[in-house]
Amino acid sequence: MFRRISKALHRLYDDVSNEPLSERWVDLINRLNESEQRAAEARARVQFADQSSRACVEQSRRSLADLQQSIKDAEPQIQRTRELFAQARRDKKSN
Repeated sequence: MFRRISKALHRLYDDVSNEPLSERWVDLINRLNESEQRAAEARARVQFADQSSRACVEQSRRSLADLQQSIKDAEPQIQRTRELFAQARRDKKSN
């Protein structure tokens, strides 16, 4: 008995699998495919924007570090210039 039911189900499955899909199903499949493609493109754009943002942040950090180092390197010269101006004022007052 189970064999007959099994054979009947297999024949039914074969018949159903060979039937063309209705237009509604085809439209649904096409819409889902388009939706997935748009989602994949959106994910790619977000990933690119994220990578670009990270690169900009890293470049800004390097620029800031370079600027801070330049300021640090210039501090002795700035201090020496202040001392020279202070000395010049003292000399001017004494004359």
